[in-house]
Amino acid sequence: MRVLRVDASTARIPLTEAPVPKVRDRQAGEIAKDAVSGEALMTIGFVCIDEGQSSLIHVISRRLPPTALARP
Repeated sequence: MRVLRVDASTARIPLTEAPVPKVRDRQAGEIAKDAVSGEALMTIGFVCIDEGQSSLIHVISRRLPPTALARP
């Protein structure tokens, strides 16, 4: 697994896309699953805004904690 260490202390990182199942095969409609646990994978979209620039980031996760998408 690749790990990128980034100082995000001054960045804003809002959620831009609700979690959706990661599709493995679009024609068959097959959902991607974790190779070890067998759990369905989800894709979540964020935007990282820092120093006047923004980048769209897609994160793939096995599961989300219940409070991950709670509004402040």
